[in-house]
Amino acid sequence: MTTPKPIMSRKTVRKTKRRTRDLIRGAPPAAARRVLPRCDDGVKRGCSDTGWRLIGSIRYSALNSDRIVSRASPRPNYGRFMLTERILRAMWPNGDSASPGLLAAVAADAATVFRNYDLSSDLHVAHAMAQFHVECGSGVEMTENINYTPERACEVWPTRFSDAADCLQKVGSFTGDPDFKIKLIDNVYGGRNGNRPDTHDGSTFIGRGLSQVTGRGNYEALAKKLGNRLDLVNQPDLVNAAANALECGVADFVMCGCLPLAAQDDLLGVSAMLNLGHRVNDPSKVVGFAARKGALHLWKLALGVELPPAHSDTWVQVALNRLGADPALVPDGVFALRSRVALKLFQRAHGLTPDGERTPQTLATLDAALAALPTAP
Repeated sequence: MTTPKPIMSRKTVRKTKRRTRDLIRGAPPAAARRVLPRCDDGVKRGCSDTGWRLIGSIRYSALNSDRIVSRASPRPNYGRFMLTERILRAMWPNGDSASPGLLAAVAADAATVFRNYDLSSDLHVAHAMAQFHVECGSGVEMTENINYTPERACEVWPTRFSDAADCLQKVGSFTGDPDFKIKLIDNVYGGRNGNRPDTHDGSTFIGRGLSQVTGRGNYEALAKKLGNRLDLVNQPDLVNAAANALECGVADFVMCGCLPLAAQDDLLGVSAMLNLGHRVNDPSKVVGFAARKGALHLWKLALGVELPPAHSDTWVQVALNRLGADPALVPDGVFALRSRVALKLFQRAHGLTPDGERTPQTLATLDAALAALPTAP
C-alpha cells in the first residue's frame, strides 16, 4: 500500500508546531488537537514524533482546573497559580457591574498580559491586583467619582478653598449650578498631569480603569505604551472596556515604576508610585494605604504567595479553593455561610459527617487531599 504524500511543507510543519506550543500554553486540549491538518484519508501528517509527544503530554492540573500544564513546554513565566475567573469572582463579587464582562475578560487575558509585561511571579501579580482592588473598588468604580459638592471640595482641597463661597467663586460657578463638578475638576486638575490650562482636560481625563490612570499626559503615555493601538486621547473610555482593562491597568502599573518594587515586596513603594508618582516614607501620604495593605494580604493568600497558619480558618479556605471549591472562597479567615457550605460539600464527598465544622478528622482529610494533588512539573 502506497503511503499518501504529506500535504505540508517543512516550513508549514515548523509553523504548525509553534502554533501548537502557543495553544498548549493557553487553550483547551481539544483546540490543540485541531491544529494539525489531515490528509485526504483522514490521517494527521506533517508532525514528527516529538510533535505528537508534545500534544499527548497535555494534562490538567488539579491545583487549578482553569490551567493547562504541559510537560513538553516550559511553565508559564507569570507564576505558579493563574489568575482565574473563579478566583476573581470570589475576590470581586460585583466586578462586572461597571464594565460588563470584565472578570471573564481579565481572566482570559491574564496569561498573555502578565507574560508580555514581565509580571513573572505571583508576587508581581498579587501586588498589581491589590492596587487595582483599591483603585477601582474591586471593579465597581471603573470611572472616578467627581460628584463633589462645594462643601466636600473644601474638605478634599483645604489649601485651595477656604469655604463653599470661596470655592464657587474660584471655579466660576454658583449655587445649584448643574455644571459645578465639571468646572471644579477643570479648575483643580487644569495644568496638571499633562492637562492643558483653560480646557476641559481635567474633567475629560479623570481616573479610569483598573489603575485609575489620570491626566491627559498619562493617557497619551499609556496609548504609546500600548503601541498606539487604542486612541485613548479621543476615546478615554476605552480604558474601561473589558477587552482592554487588564492590559491598560498592567501597562500603567509598569509605567509607574511599580514592577521592581513589587519584586522587592515593597508595598509602600508600589502604592506611592501608582498613587502619587513618587516615593514617600510616610504611609499616611498614600490614599488608602491601609486598604492596600489588606488587599495585598488577601491576594497573596488567593494566589498562594503566602501560606496561612496550618489548620486556621484561613488555611481551610485556601485548602478548599485549591481542591476546587466553586464558588471560590475569599481567604479572609471569616468562616461564614459560604465557607461552611464548601466544607460540608468536601466532607460529604469524603464520607465525613457534613456538619461544616473543622474537626480533627476533617482537617486530617484536608491534609491528605492536598498531599494527593499533583504538582506542576
